Amino acid sequence: MSVIQHYTVHYVQNRQLRKRSRGRVGQVKEPGKELSVESERCDAELCGLEPGTVYRIIVQAVEGITDYSYDEDLRARTARRIQQSAVPLKYNKCTFLDSQNTTGKDPARGRVRHLKGFRVEVNGRVYARLAANKTNITLKKCKSAMKYTCVVVVMTCPDKSDVHQRKSATPDTAVSDTDTDEENTKSLSDCFEESASDPVEVTLPRQDWGVSLSVNYCANKPAGSLRDSPCSDSGEEEGGVVARWKLTELAGDVSGYRLVWNSSEHKDRKEVFLPGHANGYEIWSVSPSALYTVYLEILDVREDAVAVFGPVHCQTPGPPSSPWIWCRTLSPYQITIEWNEPVIYGDVTIQGYQVYLNDRRLEKVVDRKQRRVTIHCQSSSVYRVSVVALGSDPQYDTADHYVIKWSSVLRPQVQELTLPLIQTCHVIDDCSPGTNHFVVVAAVDAGGDLVSRSEQCTVQTCAPVNQPSLQLRTCLQSGITIEWRKPTTFGDAEIDYYQLMVNGEPETELDADCGDYKFTHCQPCDQYTFLLKAISTKPTCDSDWSEPLVVTCPGAEKPLIIRIQSEQVNCIRVGWETPLLKGETKVESYKVYYLEDKGNNVTSEDVITDAQSIQHGPLSRHTEEDKLMHVPPDPYYWVVLQVELSTEGCKPVCSQPIRTRAAVSPDPPLISLEVEGLDERRRLEQSICELSIKRDRLHRIVHLLENKVVVKGSKQKDLQIANATDAMLEVDSELADTLEDIKEYTG
Repeated sequence: MSVIQHYTVHYVQNRQLRKRSRGRVGQVKEPGKELSVESERCDAELCGLEPGTVYRIIVQAVEGITDYSYDEDLRARTARRIQQSAVPLKYNKCTFLDSQNTTGKDPARGRVRHLKGFRVEVNGRVYARLAANKTNITLKKCKSAMKYTCVVVVMTCPDKSDVHQRKSATPDTAVSDTDTDEENTKSLSDCFEESASDPVEVTLPRQDWGVSLSVNYCANKPAGSLRDSPCSDSGEEEGGVVARWKLTELAGDVSGYRLVWNSSEHKDRKEVFLPGHANGYEIWSVSPSALYTVYLEILDVREDAVAVFGPVHCQTPGPPSSPWIWCRTLSPYQITIEWNEPVIYGDVTIQGYQVYLNDRRLEKVVDRKQRRVTIHCQSSSVYRVSVVALGSDPQYDTADHYVIKWSSVLRPQVQELTLPLIQTCHVIDDCSPGTNHFVVVAAVDAGGDLVSRSEQCTVQTCAPVNQPSLQLRTCLQSGITIEWRKPTTFGDAEIDYYQLMVNGEPETELDADCGDYKFTHCQPCDQYTFLLKAISTKPTCDSDWSEPLVVTCPGAEKPLIIRIQSEQVNCIRVGWETPLLKGETKVESYKVYYLEDKGNNVTSEDVITDAQSIQHGPLSRHTEEDKLMHVPPDPYYWVVLQVELSTEGCKPVCSQPIRTRAAVSPDPPLISLEVEGLDERRRLEQSICELSIKRDRLHRIVHLLENKVVVKGSKQKDLQIANATDAMLEVDSELADTLEDIKEYTG
């Protein structure tokens, strides 16, 4: 049987040199290049190609055929007892002598070691551990055509042990490879001295199932199909890949099949389980121009794959790929366009090339062997040239014109329009914005018969983007996070970016794929209003501003702490009211800090962070006062109230520090006596004294005048005595009145 070893890709430049004298074309042969590709791959990438150059490419499959020309006597003997799923191993016991003598310097002396057991390693992994009396083992559950490398490791120890290995014995794998203690390493090596045998390589025979697997493309679904695929690779209903196989030997050991496939269009692996009597499977609705890779796995009773066949490739037909065109020459009056030969799929061939100039089709179809065309043009003009490769389907040659039919959701009645073949585009006017329109283009011949019909194309007209809807995700003092869903867009008016406004001022511009934003420039207890607008890729399709989202940053106003009257001596008693809370936050607890005044002005932070501060709390959120007992009466204290908030991330709020001192005992009372009318009595007494003195003086004057002997001037004497007597009478009268008045102010 021949097997493909690898593929060889030959490619060489095919340059055509035109002779102007006779117009002949000569081939210039150049040495080609080769590229080797593995047999499992069906594609290759050619690098270092020159643009605008035509290459000739040949793919060669290199086969490998078994050589039976050597002498039959040179064949190796077959290990008859090696089966397809089991390998028997047998080994002999070895001499246990340690040549490195540690008791003396005599190299002839040795130390006898005792057998502990055997360890069997397969492909570098421990397969089993055997007792010291075992000399053989059989490897089971092996896979056919697999290579196994077997090594037997003998384990010894200095002391003689039982030949049977106990279950509780410590295996050699329990020794740590990372132990760096030399004494421990030495003791462990003495107890578990190991010696490995030479490796034995065994390759199990391959199980030849005699399976013939074929995969072909079928254009139409036959009447009695084998088995349909539960899923389709495309929306089309025509065309399928049919896999068939034939099992010639060992049919009784097969319980079922697993068919696995994938394609170049859909990389996902697909599989289906089939019973043992199945001999084929059909995959319908396949993708055009796709390469399908199929594997067949034979399953045993445990649904394990015992053999895999494949890969088998199948190319589905499809239209040719788009040619790659370039400008060969350019002059003021003509343009020379060249293109490469496009890739073809399946049995579809190139019938010709259709050239379009400014979206208008040229009347003449270029021959399939020609890949160059010269177009006459006008100077200072812009031309758009495109080339379409025409497939080998002959029915398109009978088309005479195009028929366009369309309808919409708002206008379900079908409208129709006829266009000539040279026209390849048309604009439908008077469409409703944001509405789905259904368009179909058909090629019709001169008799009105349908030549070909395109798939229905659903087109949505443009309209302004819907208004975004803002929602609050999280509200913390560290930042306010808002979110929104992408608003509905219509047609090709996609969202270019979002514009965010905070408190009437532009904040930032966000990408179209963004769905949330965190505003970090927020202050506690402040209110913020968010507005969002979606800016479209089309100027007239921007959305309206969203409804305002008003958010209050959580926090609390500074509390007010005051001193209240204390009923105890040497006690500081303070009280407060619940602070004003904002942003749906609550008070979790209170803390009161007391710090002795040392003559310096302090802040709330100084009082809280000082190591000598006295802390009371956390106090319940229902508490509104606190006391500091046993305080000396003389010193003053700074008192600060700290409010802890329950909202996550909220910082505590502190009051302004107040300066106060402890309550002390009152001073003894001062008793004073105040007589009512004392001032008036003293005034009257003063008047009585003055009148008495005046009366006594007048009485003395009269007495002196009466006893005075006057020779001359007796009349004048009598006059003076009379005046003094009259004055004395007036004083007596006034004194009598004053004495009468003072009686009201005496007891």
